[in-house]
Formats: sequence, structure tokens, C-alpha cells
Amino acid sequence: MGRIAERLRPGPLLILVRKLVVALRPAAALSWLSLQIRLQTDRWFNWYPVAFATGVGVYFFLPREPHMAIFIAAGLLVALFLIRLSASGHRLAMVLAMVFLAGFAGAKLRTSLVAPKVLVASTPTVQIAGKVISMEHYGKKRARFLLRLTSSSEVKPEALPKIVRITGRAPKQMFLSGDSISLKARLFALPTPVQPGGFDFGRKLWFEGVGATGFFYGDVKHLVGKNAASGQGGFFHAATRFIQKIRYDIAARIKAVLAEGIYKWNLSSDQTASVAIALITGDRGGLDKQTSQQLRRAGLAHILAISGLHMSLVAGGMFWLVRALLALFPALAMNYPIKKWAAIA
Repeated sequence: MGRIAERLRPGPLLILVRKLVVALRPAAALSWLSLQIRLQTDRWFNWYPVAFATGVGVYFFLPREPHMAIFIAAGLLVALFLIRLSASGHRLAMVLAMVFLAGFAGAKLRTSLVAPKVLVASTPTVQIAGKVISMEHYGKKRARFLLRLTSSSEVKPEALPKIVRITGRAPKQMFLSGDSISLKARLFALPTPVQPGGFDFGRKLWFEGVGATGFFYGDVKHLVGKNAASGQGGFFHAATRFIQKIRYDIAARIKAVLAEGIYKWNLSSDQTASVAIALITGDRGGLDKQTSQQLRRAGLAHILAISGLHMSLVAGGMFWLVRALLALFPALAMNYPIKKWAAIA
């Protein structure tokens, strides 16, 4: 009889399973969550970006795009859960859940707003025309165009991507934002990761609004008058063109001054100008591989990228300028906190 009772006695594994079942009950889980939240009371604000980023990560982790009906149903379930949390006094958990939902909804909204038209299959060499969004040099003889397409000799208008990024031999003429050009190019669909889990360059371009990549050949023709692509640029377009013109003029002036060759950092004269242009205008297209490698080995490559130093210089310069302008008016300087106003600006 004793042996039978000993056999019927629950073992360690069964006891552990029972404890897990009890712990996973809604009331017990809610109590555990409440305890963990109370332990984080002094650091609750730091969990907001974590909750938001978790919502974004969950959206991109899904194997396929969630249907809008599923998205709305999930939102209603979360809303009911939040109401229960609010009624039980777990307001911090409610706020974190709302921030999580905001991250998920923000990722969905961003995807829906971008949604560029993409090229499905590669094209043969075609004649394309469009408006220049940006042009940048990389290397000594290469250039990259970000182009808003308006027409193509082979691709149907309904299948034509709105924005393409194409590279090729740098033209002699410098094109600004809004210039209409025509050229021969071959377009490709957005690339996929080279290896599973690798960097998805195609997705990066997709979120930038680019629908295709490619190469262009031969001369780039500048279209003017009736041949120019139609479309109004607006204020933003004019401002972008003005800033690009200033950058190109500064780069041309630097090249002219350093044309005779000033040997610094053990560089040739053209690379000296390229380093100066990269530091002042941010255009690193003139740097060759040897110069870039030397800067990396010396630990100075970071000075060519936008960093906290550059942001501090811009913020400090703006602070000084606004405060100096406000100080010109004694009525403001004597009666109002112009220093705080300048800091806000």
C-alpha cells in the first residue's frame, strides 16, 4: 500500500508544471507585471523608446505585410487590454503598451506613405528623360544621378518607376536639382540581400522612394525649352537648387586656389583639394581609395562624416547669431530672456 501511495505522489517535473500553470494565470501574470513595473518606477521614461522600438521591430519581423483588418482587430484587442490595465491602476503599463502600439502603427504608416512604384524586371538599354533631384561625384570619373523619370522609350508609363538611381561616367557639365536631362540607360529592379540575413540595400532604397537602379551610357543631354520635362518645383525645389549651387561654387573655388598644389598630409594637390571640399561641403566624391584608406588608418575618417562636432558647431553658431541679433534691440535684451530664446532657436 505504501509503494502504491509513493507511486501516486507527484514528481519534481509535475510539481514544476503545476507551478508554471499557476504562474501563467492572468491574475498571477498581471501581478508579476505590476511588481516589475514598480521596480522600474525611477526609470520609467527610459522605457518609452524601448517600447516604441519594440513595436517597430515587431512590425518588420512579421513574415508578410499585415492586412488592414487584422491590424484594426489587433488594435481593438490592445485597446480593451489597456482599458483593463487602466481600471486596475496599472497606468504605467498602459502607457508603455500605447507607446508599443504607436511604434507598430508608425512603421505601418511609414510603409504605406512611401510605397514607391518599383521596376519589376530589368530593361534593355533605353532612352530615358527626367528631372535631376541630385547629382554627386564619387571617384574621379564617376557620377550618380537621382532622377525623377518623366518618359522612357521602352517602358510603359504605368510600369515606369517614379524615381531611379543611376550611375555612370561623370559628364563634363554639372547639373543642379530641377535640370531636365536625357540619356541612355539600363534599369534594374531593386537588389536583394547578398546572403540570408545580410544588409538589405533594396529595402533601404525602397524607403528612400527609389524604384529602380541602373547604369547610364554616353553623353548626358541637357533639355531646355519645349524639350524640358514639365512640372513645377516649388519653394523647396528652388531652395535645394540654391544650396547645391553654393556648394558647387565653393568646391570650384577650392579647386582653383589649390590648383598649383599644396602638399599636406602627404597627398597630391588634387587630393588636397578633395579633402578640403569634403570637409567644407560634404562632397566626398573626389577622394580616391588611397586617400580614404590613409585617413582610416590614421583614425581620421570620422572627420569627413557628419558627427556631433559638426552639429555642435552649427548649433553654437546659430545660438550666437540669434542672440547677437536680439541684443541689437535694447528693449528686448533688457526685459526678456533672449539667451533662452536663442537656445530654443
